[in-house]
Amino acid sequence: MNIRSILFVMCLLFSNAFKAQELYYVTEDNNFYKLDLQDYSSTFLYDMEITGIGTVVDIAFDTQGNLFAITNFDLILQIDLDNQSYEIFYSVTTPGTFPGLVANAQDELLFGAWFSEKLFKFNPVDQTVEQLTEGVPTPGDFTFYKGNLLFPNANDNSLGSYNGSSISYVGCAQGPLFSLVNVFTDCDNNAIYGIDDQNNLYQYDIGTNSQELLVQLDAPGIIYGAATMSEAFASDCPLANLTIVDCSLGTEGFSSGIVSVYPNPTASEIFFQPNDISVTKVVIRDIQGRFIAEHVKVRNSISVETLNSGIYFMEIHIQDVPKPMIEK
Repeated sequence: MNIRSILFVMCLLFSNAFKAQELYYVTEDNNFYKLDLQDYSSTFLYDMEITGIGTVVDIAFDTQGNLFAITNFDLILQIDLDNQSYEIFYSVTTPGTFPGLVANAQDELLFGAWFSEKLFKFNPVDQTVEQLTEGVPTPGDFTFYKGNLLFPNANDNSLGSYNGSSISYVGCAQGPLFSLVNVFTDCDNNAIYGIDDQNNLYQYDIGTNSQELLVQLDAPGIIYGAATMSEAFASDCPLANLTIVDCSLGTEGFSSGIVSVYPNPTASEIFFQPNDISVTKVVIRDIQGRFIAEHVKVRNSISVETLNSGIYFMEIHIQDVPKPMIEK
């Protein structure tokens, strides 16, 4: 190998190492950014329109570096960040709300329907959709790790794993994650990051309940989706048998008899009974699980006059213990 070839290879390796310290994210207003994972600084890339295509709820890179997005209008877009442009790549006809997207090493796109908890695979060559499994209730994203598909669980604070035949739970999250990514170096070196609905960036140790809060990202709006340019390659790693983790916060079961919520539906105010129940906090989310509002020092009622008509989820904290409830 001559000197010129050696220099070329060294430059290529340094370039790839630098890119491995980056992730890309999109906010609720379709603004795209690149995040440096060394100093947590963000670089603005693209302000994409919403009219006609909807809000981007997740993004994914294939192995060729092509960027794709899925919107709440059930459209899969291909996005050119360099030229700040996009094109509609596919219109999803399968019923559902699809908050998560990821590419695998074969450049197929996987996406999930939140409420039906179904996982689908899209082949971009012949533009066909195949259902892979059920029981995958992600509120926001997927990534690959040692051959397994990872996802945040919308029903609790766990991280789920699908190995192609069964689902298990292999990590714990602090709260609802809208983004989950892998900064993949090789099959033995992975860094799993998640972003919650408050734009907090966490790093996770899969196979344990360990998590580390790194920083609250200074983004103009809620971060709806994120991706790295390397995570698709992790799907091609030998399938690892991941350790199952228990993320339960306690042994107390939830009974709807603990607290009553009325009237339902309502246009102005929601009340909680009995009055001696200590409701310390109420978090309101939309049907995609996105954070809408938070009420603290609630006592026995909250006002909802400022909300648009629709269906919302309420997370009711009783003496600082979250109690999941669904209200219309």
